[in-house]
Amino acid sequence: MNIIWRCFFIFMFARCPFCAYAQILFLLKDAQDRYVLGNFLEYLEDPTDDWTIADVVSSAHTERQAQEGTGLGLTISRKFVQLMGGDLRVRSEIGVGSPFSFHITGKRMEQAASVRRRSSTLMRPVSLEPGQPRYRILIADDSLDNRKLLVTLLAPFDFEIREAANGQEAIDVWRDWQPHLIWMDLRMPVLDGNQATRQIKATPQSKQTKVIVLSASVIDDDRLAVMAAGCDDFLGKPFREAEVFALLEQHLGLRCVYAEKQPEQVIPEEVMTPDALTAAIAALPPDFSAAFLQATRQCNLTLMLHLIAQLRPEHKAVVDTLTKLAENFEYKRLLTLFEDV
Repeated sequence: MNIIWRCFFIFMFARCPFCAYAQILFLLKDAQDRYVLGNFLEYLEDPTDDWTIADVVSSAHTERQAQEGTGLGLTISRKFVQLMGGDLRVRSEIGVGSPFSFHITGKRMEQAASVRRRSSTLMRPVSLEPGQPRYRILIADDSLDNRKLLVTLLAPFDFEIREAANGQEAIDVWRDWQPHLIWMDLRMPVLDGNQATRQIKATPQSKQTKVIVLSASVIDDDRLAVMAAGCDDFLGKPFREAEVFALLEQHLGLRCVYAEKQPEQVIPEEVMTPDALTAAIAALPPDFSAAFLQATRQCNLTLMLHLIAQLRPEHKAVVDTLTKLAENFEYKRLLTLFEDV
């Protein structure tokens, strides 16, 4: 569903600004060919007509002077749909409009939920197996907080770690230090992650270095684009600890020692009144409040959740409340709460 939503978002943000009128229709059909939501055939004059993306680009060319656009949104959306086993179809009439459609087959929600339950029970690494190299890892990110987060995750496992605040620094450190793996943020000053990766991968020495891209951007999340720059893999923000170590195992052959995860007990969330929450936040350590306020201003959900998890057990009610607010993206309310401290 995440990729499907991205297709819709790309349509809305890439095409709607150039339209006088736009409409999105959700059409759902079950395994017995029954339309659960709407009827697809009602919205196509000839559903067997095979228009192509090239047809639409060609027919829209004469309208380009009136409404200028890059056309990348359509290409990216089509790649997403193809990754899901379908293809993007379209009909276009100059001066009238262009309805876009795609057909894919999805799994029942119960099946998807079972996958999430299995992934949530993954064991957490506690150490590394003996007899392995001491891996050199470079973290390239212009955000100090983001770098600190990865350092906090990796430092207990005795990696050699260095940091870079922009793409050019990443190239300089790589050239002098030859790390085994680089966590490369895409949005950086001087040189961005793609440019830095292209320069590194253009050299014979780069064969010994894996580059994993980090990005929270929907557009940058197009794996085809980052792979074209030579990156070895991609990790979206916010990420989980298990995802970080899974990629290290895949690309470095890292062998971790895991602790059995105990079955989680379902503990009801403690609900706090607004006055109680304000008083509880005022009693939190000043260092935490300052760091959390900065992370909230940056909309850095990964760091926010990491900071919340560091609070002591006696702050459980605050932990539950702050976690819920952060995961629901209620940043404005969080800013108000912590700015008033």
